[in-house]
Amino acid sequence: MQVIDAHVNLGIGRYKKQDIAAILSGMEENGVDRCVLCPVEEYVTVYNREGNEMLVKACCEYPDKFYGFAAANPWYGERAVKLLTDAFEAGLHGAFFVSSLQGFSIDDHIVDPLIEVCRRYSRPAYFHTATPAFALPLQLAYLARRFPDVNFIMGHCGANDFVYDIDASMYKTPNLYLETSLNYCETIYRVIRDYPDRVIFGSDAPRSPQKFELGKVQKADAGPDVMEGVLGGNILQLMERSSASGW
Repeated sequence: MQVIDAHVNLGIGRYKKQDIAAILSGMEENGVDRCVLCPVEEYVTVYNREGNEMLVKACCEYPDKFYGFAAANPWYGERAVKLLTDAFEAGLHGAFFVSSLQGFSIDDHIVDPLIEVCRRYSRPAYFHTATPAFALPLQLAYLARRFPDVNFIMGHCGANDFVYDIDASMYKTPNLYLETSLNYCETIYRVIRDYPDRVIFGSDAPRSPQKFELGKVQKADAGPDVMEGVLGGNILQLMERSSASGW
């Protein structure tokens, strides 16, 4: 069974600090085969190109270990479209948004041009959720329904405060996936039961220890086929679709 952590932070930011050596060490210690790398705060909000180049470098150096999700702040307008396009052309596998830091509501049309880039390159879009009032599950569901041919990942599946919005968000939104980090065990077990093909393990390391987040998911009372998907197979399907035009 291949274990893929769908949310690991790379970079030295104001709140999150983690380098490649620490990521590789954690993967070896916890039995994680691959990670999806995401940029930290400053690279998400302002220094998009520098952060994306950092991810490209890491993925090129360790192609069997890392995928990379690029950042582009939609307030940059056409510049953001070029930033995301360049990142995909360089081989990154998805887009990463933290709208509560970037200063827009997930369902605001300001992000539409960047989602169009995701559609053009068949790349998934990851959105942090659970920070009111700009990063809520139902906002993401509305965006996903506007773009039914783009796959979206709900970061933290609403975390703890917005778990009651999960079912309404998933209803008639087959292109929406749930990432498990920072959530209660009870919620993780429930979504694995209810949406086994659309739950994706993620840790948000170093914000939360990879070992802790992985342990929560591994304790789910689900069969081996389901766990194979949750721990790696479901995100791998998304990555394999994007790899067709990657390196």
